[in-house]
Amino acid sequence: MHAVNRILVVFLVFFALCSTGYSQVSAKANETKQKGYKVEILSAKSLKAGKTKNHQKLVGDVVLRQGAVRLFCDSAEINQLNNDFEAWGKVFINKEDSVKAWGDSLKYQGKEEKAKLIGNAKLVQGKTTLRTDVLFMDQKNDLFYYLTPAVIHSEESVITSDKGYYYNSSGKITFKDSVKVKHPDYTILADTLDYYTANEKVVFQGPTYIYFEKEQIYCERGFYNSANKNAEFRQNAAIESEENTLYADSIVADQNKEFSEAFYHVEIIDTANKINIKGHYGYFDQQNNSSFVADSALFVQYLDGDTLYMHGDTIRALEDSLQQKSFFVYYGTRMFKKDMQAVCDSLTYSFKDSLIQLFYNPIVWSGANQLTGDSISILSYDNKIKEMYIKGNSLIVSETDTVHEFYDQIKGRKMTGYFKDGKMDVMDVDGNGQTLYYAKEEDGKYTGVNKAECSKIKIRFQKNEIQKILFLQMPVATFFPLVDFPADESKLKGFVWLHEYRPKKASDVFKKEEIKKK
Repeated sequence: MHAVNRILVVFLVFFALCSTGYSQVSAKANETKQKGYKVEILSAKSLKAGKTKNHQKLVGDVVLRQGAVRLFCDSAEINQLNNDFEAWGKVFINKEDSVKAWGDSLKYQGKEEKAKLIGNAKLVQGKTTLRTDVLFMDQKNDLFYYLTPAVIHSEESVITSDKGYYYNSSGKITFKDSVKVKHPDYTILADTLDYYTANEKVVFQGPTYIYFEKEQIYCERGFYNSANKNAEFRQNAAIESEENTLYADSIVADQNKEFSEAFYHVEIIDTANKINIKGHYGYFDQQNNSSFVADSALFVQYLDGDTLYMHGDTIRALEDSLQQKSFFVYYGTRMFKKDMQAVCDSLTYSFKDSLIQLFYNPIVWSGANQLTGDSISILSYDNKIKEMYIKGNSLIVSETDTVHEFYDQIKGRKMTGYFKDGKMDVMDVDGNGQTLYYAKEEDGKYTGVNKAECSKIKIRFQKNEIQKILFLQMPVATFFPLVDFPADESKLKGFVWLHEYRPKKASDVFKKEEIKKK
């Protein structure tokens, strides 16, 4: 978002330079608009009859004056009846040494108070120079314009456009068609730019690109007000850098507060970390290196062969002094990945230690297993889940028989899981371990239920299903034949089965079901 702040400064400098030149030219229009000014002949080497009796031709070192404006040329022809005149050869216009203009020839219509400087037209005021083929001056309407490609040099900037208009009465300058602003630090390409001198406001009309060395901005409508240093980029607005791109229907920036807001169809693309964050509202606080996205907020991270989706009411991002990012997803959080899904109230995702932490009634599903605890943390690196930590009231439940509703259960104070190729491989149970496991023959027939207690347990998984349970200390165990197993002992304390809340596909992260534990 640093591009937003830089572009605000750019427009303040650039348009201040442009308006200086044009505002001085407008002074000429106001003065020469006074009625009663006649074209005076100050000097000429010879006078000749013109094409009519009202015309007079002047040849050689011609100097004319109208009000405060002096005109120099090789030859001229004046209609003294209506104040029309034409001038040829090295035409030079001097307005009290403040505005100067040159051209090959000039036509002036006294009644309409319009002038046309033709051929190699050049206008100079201070450090601003305009060059074009034909320059028009409409004094009645306080309008100066060009309809042929022009080049404007102003300090370090070079501005080119096919057409340009300055409306003195409204203080509006318009650059149209193939507008280009070239500066050592940036380049602007636009269809139309309007600048209002009264309130120092720039308006973008049509596709506009602003290029920096490592960033660019695009919009199709928008404005920048240099008086209060506010800007708005609308219609397919985008701010793009080497690592991040922001899209939105509109982006509003306050340079004074270093604060920006984005509205509707907001999308942030982090190419370095392969992350997309979407929503319909977002703000970006450059002073505190934080951002916020809400209203259908969605976090998407593209992993090797998989995609992680996370949704919550709000997604907040912070960046530390080392540019390490942390994401916070909270209120009604849902997560979906092909080999793992989760539901919780809120979570944090730290890129510094590649750790996802789930808080407040977290539930994680991995293969056939449902995992719950007071808090659950997932460690990943190289875009793959490596370890899982479950603390407080840790419980793994898997439904081994859907018809009879048999559930294998493992409980403990805390658990540490290890993954291999993204799948659960080993789970260590530490403290107050309990198991309830339905034993089966090779043919799949149930023989009984093994219920045991052991402070340390190791569980081995195969294809995300429990393959073997190892008791690392002497367990207290009881084996019940299936027919003798008491129904009231079929659930360990804290048992809960919430399979209906499990996200089955990516779009399920937007489901807002209230989880009711049975």
